Amino acid sequence: MTLPPPTLPGPPTPTGLPSTTPTPPARTEPQPTLATGHAAGWLATIGAGLLLVAASTVVTSRWTAIPDVVKALGLMVATFLIVGVGEMTRRSVPTTSGIVAHLGSSISTPAAIAVTAAAGGTWPVCVAVGGAVGVVVNDVQYRRRRGLLMPAAQMVAMILGLAGVAALVSLPIGPLVAAGALVALLAGREHRATALAALAAATPLAGVAAWWGAGPGTLARIGVTGRPLGWAAPLAGVVVAGVLFVVAHRRLRPELLVGAAVAIVG
Repeated sequence: MTLPPPTLPGPPTPTGLPSTTPTPPARTEPQPTLATGHAAGWLATIGAGLLLVAASTVVTSRWTAIPDVVKALGLMVATFLIVGVGEMTRRSVPTTSGIVAHLGSSISTPAAIAVTAAAGGTWPVCVAVGGAVGVVVNDVQYRRRRGLLMPAAQMVAMILGLAGVAALVSLPIGPLVAAGALVALLAGREHRATALAALAAATPLAGVAAWWGAGPGTLARIGVTGRPLGWAAPLAGVVVAGVLFVVAHRRLRPELLVGAAVAIVG
């Protein structure tokens, strides 16, 4: 009986080389879905919204009987709550959080104006304080979220604040807006500097509203019309031309050079 030849062992596998043995697939953990990860955030947001609607209904029905101090404190608390809700839900419901953050930033200016008015401030003081608060709040929120509407809300707040300052210190608003454009340029906000420079250049056109009878006393008080316009327009034109020239040089936008020339001539 013939036996089969013995099998000889093969050469050992050198150390350091990858093994040819297939590895089992790694187990993947289930990712959280809307039902598991964000349901609590959505329910909390919806519940807070319903409570806000209910509270608003009660307050509106008794608004005339509420003291001014309570109204002011309520507006302050409501604004802080809206901003706080936007921060707390930033990770759980980012889309809703962004909308709430835009809402809080947008109402910061009128809320500050209303609180100052409830405290007995005159309209220049109310507008100046509200504009300052709106500029700060929108700037902080824009740095954190890069919201699309926050720069526009900040510019509106800045214009209102400068109008209040112009009425308080008896200075024309044109040079003040031009100074705001210069500050924005120095801070690296070239888009806002361009928009403010354009508004400063167009300030004398607001005198048309006074000609039509729309707030002639207010426009004269902030220096849009009247004697201060004689020296304010040239000063604002020089500052506006400088801002537009720098932005045109940095951004390679020749059309801004035309605007700078028109600002000087105008």
